[in-house]
Amino acid sequence: MQARYEDFKRLDVEIVSVLREEQLGAEGIRRAQEESGAEFLILNDPEGEQTRAYSQQSYSTYVIDSAGVIRAILKGRLYKRPTVEETLEAVRAMTKPSSVPPSVAGGNR
Repeated sequence: MQARYEDFKRLDVEIVSVLREEQLGAEGIRRAQEESGAEFLILNDPEGEQTRAYSQQSYSTYVIDSAGVIRAILKGRLYKRPTVEETLEAVRAMTKPSSVPPSVAGGNR
C-alpha cells in the first residue's frame, strides 16, 4: 500500500490499516509502521472486536466512503489478500462520476 500511497492520495482517499497486535500492543504497531515506512494510519485491534465485525478472517479490504458507507468488499484469505491494484480499481470505480443524469438517478427534478 505504501508503494502506491500517492495514487490513493491523488484520488483523495485515505488508507487506514487495522492490525491485531496482541502481544506487543502499541509498540508492535509502532514497529510495523516504522518497518513498512507506512505514511498512512495503522490502528490496533488487539481483541479483534472491530475486525471481527467486518471479517471473521480479517484479511479482507473494505472501501468505505466519507459518509461511512461500505462501497466495496474485497474478500481475502491469509495467503491471498486483495492486491493494491484491486483496491485502487475499487476506489476508482467509487469515485467515477455517475453516467446517469441526477434526474434519472433519483435526484432533484
